[in-house]
Amino acid sequence: MFKLSIGQKILSGFFILIVLSASFVFISFSSLSKINILSSMVLPLSREINILQNYIQKIKQLETKTDLYLTIRSEGSREELITLVKETNSFINEISQVENAKPLKDISSLILQLNNSIETLVGYIDNHESAYKINLQMVETNKLFEGFHKMQEALQQQRLKHLEMITNEEKSITEKLLGIFMFIEVSIILVGFLASFILTRLITNNLSKLHKGTQEIAAGNFGTRINITSRDEIGQLADSFNLMAEELRKKTVSKDYLDNIIQSMAESLIVLNPDLTINSVNKATCSLLGYKEEELIGKPVENILSPEGAISEEIDLKNLIKDAKMISYEINYRGKDGNNVPVLFKATIMKDKNDNTLCIICTAADITKRKQIEEKLKEAMEMKSNFTSIVSHELRTPLAAIRTGINIILDELAGNITNEQRDFLSITRNNVDRLVRLINGILDFQRLDSGKMQLNFIKTDVNEVVKEIYLTMRSLTDRKGLKFTLQLEDNLPQINLDEDSITQLLTNLINNAIKFTEEGEIKIATQKADGCVCVKVSDTGIGISQENIQKLFAAFTRLREGKYKTIEGTGLGLAICKEIAQKHGGRIWVESEYGKGSTFCVTLPL
Repeated sequence: MFKLSIGQKILSGFFILIVLSASFVFISFSSLSKINILSSMVLPLSREINILQNYIQKIKQLETKTDLYLTIRSEGSREELITLVKETNSFINEISQVENAKPLKDISSLILQLNNSIETLVGYIDNHESAYKINLQMVETNKLFEGFHKMQEALQQQRLKHLEMITNEEKSITEKLLGIFMFIEVSIILVGFLASFILTRLITNNLSKLHKGTQEIAAGNFGTRINITSRDEIGQLADSFNLMAEELRKKTVSKDYLDNIIQSMAESLIVLNPDLTINSVNKATCSLLGYKEEELIGKPVENILSPEGAISEEIDLKNLIKDAKMISYEINYRGKDGNNVPVLFKATIMKDKNDNTLCIICTAADITKRKQIEEKLKEAMEMKSNFTSIVSHELRTPLAAIRTGINIILDELAGNITNEQRDFLSITRNNVDRLVRLINGILDFQRLDSGKMQLNFIKTDVNEVVKEIYLTMRSLTDRKGLKFTLQLEDNLPQINLDEDSITQLLTNLINNAIKFTEEGEIKIATQKADGCVCVKVSDTGIGISQENIQKLFAAFTRLREGKYKTIEGTGLGLAICKEIAQKHGGRIWVESEYGKGSTFCVTLPL
């Protein structure tokens, strides 16, 4: 079929009839004029629907980009969203110049408001505005999205009704023309009859398809498609109709998909009305509490809250409505069987643009297993602490007696001993001393870890503490032939610290440096940096491999490098140093390279 408009096709058919019968021209002239008028109305309506479909596509992209930005808030998603907003504004400005776009002025204005709202929301997030303002702007933006969809649906329904009206009227006129054809067919030649009949059937078939399609869409069957291959106005209108039906189908499917996601959530979801009655729940809530959905809807939220750890004491939802803040607590839900279910409860309020409360969104995750594990872990830690304390204290008394006895014999207060006996007793005393150090280390670590060690914080000059340690430890470095230097920054401010524990920390670091340094230098330095006093203990010893640095401060860990694998120790020294530093609000770390020495850094806040 040639690419002719509907009017041209009808005129072509009637041209044949005019040649055959002049009387028929006068009879059909008025009907032909009406069909031409209706045909001229179809094309603008088709273009208007095309513009509306373009708007729908732009808003769909805006919704996707906005959701992506609000989910990940990356710089890339922000730039994509802003670029899309600018493109949408430009698109609307271009479309507004088209004559057929004027009937869509209201929806264009609404899209411009939506773009402005999105830009405002991005600005709030960029400027780190309050969560309240951001949430409020998000609600405003969502309202504009909803407003667009409502207006778009209304316009589509209006255009469909208009289309149906035009279709019905054209069909009515065409059927009248068909009646005229049938009336005069007895008086015109067979060729005229055949031409008019074929042309009329071609038009009415396509119009019938459009009419049937509009009825299917109105009935909610969004899978309906119209198969018209002609390229005239009806063919163009059929293409627009099919595109519109596909968009309606996608929109309906995405709503169902979102509902399925909510119902499939593993966490409990409860939506409360402003009066704190339950508006809706998901399947996870019913499964968690043992209720049916209809048993919860409309009931006060207090019905599912346990009196133990009551919500009135910790979570005041009425104040939440007033302050519009998000809350997160561990509370107990009460199931239908009366048993408590510990949950991590979160609630946030949703308001409209007029600051009226719409609802409260409450989610809760079942933490029963976590609570059971925490209780078992707490019991195990208490048992470990008690066992360590009892064993360590019980061992210290006999060890002290053994050491005293050995010293009495070595000092020959109980009689003379041979050199061989003296050697054996010295070895025994060294092992007893090592065992005492092990027990003392365990007790110190246990007291620090459990918080039972009392620290006496007073204003202290760190340089004076370091000097005293230097004088005490110098004999050990001299005995090993190591250079021992101080590098103290002048005019350091005094800070609050427990002198005994800091002395223990630094002495431990220097002892380790002496133990693992065969030649070279050990240096202690102090300096002020970033609101802290930093003490560094450096050596030129064996150093620490990178794979062992991460494990260095773990309790009962002894990292032995190279020939130092035979050196004994408790593996608690650096763990105790870490605890002491943390008790002072500071931290400790090491900078080292295997074979090139180590530098231990301790920071203490001013």
